Amino acid sequence: WLFNAPEHDPPSQSMTIEDFDGDHAIKLTDVLFTHGFRIYSVRSFPRGGDMTCEFKFWRLAPGGETETNQQFYGVFGPWHFYVPDDGFDVTFDTINNIDIRTTLAGGLGFIRTLIGWRETNALDSTFTYQDGPSLAADFNADVTKFAISKETAVWFRAVLGDQTGATGFYSPDQGQTWIQITDQDGNVIDTRGQPAGAEVMLTGISMGFNPLDDSVIQVNGFTELHLGFGNGVETLFLDDIVVTSTIEPTPTPTPAPTATPGPNAADPLWMLYL
Repeated sequence: WLFNAPEHDPPSQSMTIEDFDGDHAIKLTDVLFTHGFRIYSVRSFPRGGDMTCEFKFWRLAPGGETETNQQFYGVFGPWHFYVPDDGFDVTFDTINNIDIRTTLAGGLGFIRTLIGWRETNALDSTFTYQDGPSLAADFNADVTKFAISKETAVWFRAVLGDQTGATGFYSPDQGQTWIQITDQDGNVIDTRGQPAGAEVMLTGISMGFNPLDDSVIQVNGFTELHLGFGNGVETLFLDDIVVTSTIEPTPTPTPAPTATPGPNAADPLWMLYL
């Protein structure tokens, strides 16, 4: 992983590895709500073979440490089409409105209390981080609201199309069943196979501050994508990040993490467990 380390006095943004009785999870903290802290995978992942990233996330329990705005929580990830050349300049590119929120090729995003789907295909896209459909009410309320520990974490899968697009699935019962994501009007969100750059408009509300913001997706067609995660709220926990594909990866001279079996993968030929 590569990650930025913003400098503030006193420190306000950080990444730590938390120990839960011998199990470990990534803890992202950002008390400034600047979306300034982010992590990305060193290696990229090619589309093909139903490339999938599964992960779990949760927040602090009410009454936990520094939980001033814990009702405003979510995650920006997992698939991103752009990583800044310098790795992680703290300012990233505020002039062009480029940050962890605007480079999603397929994954979750959020505005305050609404978690939605973000997918764009260009850095100069006219879509802002407030565009994109809010996910169905049962996901936003029944699932994420009660994700306050690893035992109650949100289980999420983001599946890439082999050429373009993506879709997502979540589990309300710790991986026993999986539900494909929909907007708040019940429209299934699935852009796999659609033309790169095409605009897909949905009828459900967006996740933006303004109810008039577009509930729109711009189909991503980048062939190589990176994992990336950010928060922008006080505390977010990430765990059990698993990447799977049914295609054997091509050997590369670039050192890569050792492939190690991980849980909850649907019989892939290979997997990367983090």
